[in-house]
Amino acid sequence: MIRQLLAKGGPALAAGAAVIALAAGRPESRYSAAEEKDLVWHEGQRIVVEETAGDVRVEAGRGVKVTVMGVKTVTAATLERARAEVEKLEMEVTSRRGEIRVVTRRPRRWRGVEGWVDYTVRVPGEAPVVLKTVSGEISVSGAGGAVNAATVSGGIRVMGARGAVEARSISGEVFFENCPGAALGETVSGGIVYRGGGGAGGGGLTFRSAGGDVRVEVPGDFSSTVQIATVSGKIGMGVPLEDATRVGNVVKGRMGSGERSLRVNTVSGDVYVGVIVR
Repeated sequence: MIRQLLAKGGPALAAGAAVIALAAGRPESRYSAAEEKDLVWHEGQRIVVEETAGDVRVEAGRGVKVTVMGVKTVTAATLERARAEVEKLEMEVTSRRGEIRVVTRRPRRWRGVEGWVDYTVRVPGEAPVVLKTVSGEISVSGAGGAVNAATVSGGIRVMGARGAVEARSISGEVFFENCPGAALGETVSGGIVYRGGGGAGGGGLTFRSAGGDVRVEVPGDFSSTVQIATVSGKIGMGVPLEDATRVGNVVKGRMGSGERSLRVNTVSGDVYVGVIVR
């Protein structure tokens, strides 16, 4: 069942449509509808969500139920056309051995119409997730399984994930907070911020960016080997390193007993490593 949400009724939506009309040189209306689907997660299944322009949000759920909530939005020349076309924007949710997949399906020939789905997915505590967008934002909160997130121009925020996290964006910002497991962050021009995530045996931290800055803030008792390298960026250290060496733009050393590893590489982006301030 589709639950109608809004249709060019609110002031914000009308204003947004007017701005689009002025920029594009043609009238344009927007219509949105919500849809929700539930299914059962089986151990060993990963949960994959793929969308182009819409945002993807993942939250920790309860039990073995997976809830997929989507807000489907279509823009067209008239409100009537947008309302009619929103039915053609399909939230395809399938479950098979080893995977639950959520994908947006659009008509092959869709002229004068644009559409996307903003997803909110509640997942069981230990379910691994794979999230992919082009320009949408990705956010993950409280996931217990591994997280793999990738976008082109959207940002990525991962908070409270207990498993290993991999986050990649071309021009978007990548942000980690209170993620105690292994973490990999990669961007081309976007910045990377890692905050929190202490604990022994949590795995390595690796961050790479070409032009974006990288900022790492860890607890005062963080224990790790450290290697920071940049071509032309600046390196700032807010924590003392044991056995520290610096050759050119490469800094090596150790924090505490060196139980984990911290590796940061940039081309022109600056790097800062310090103690988290709460």
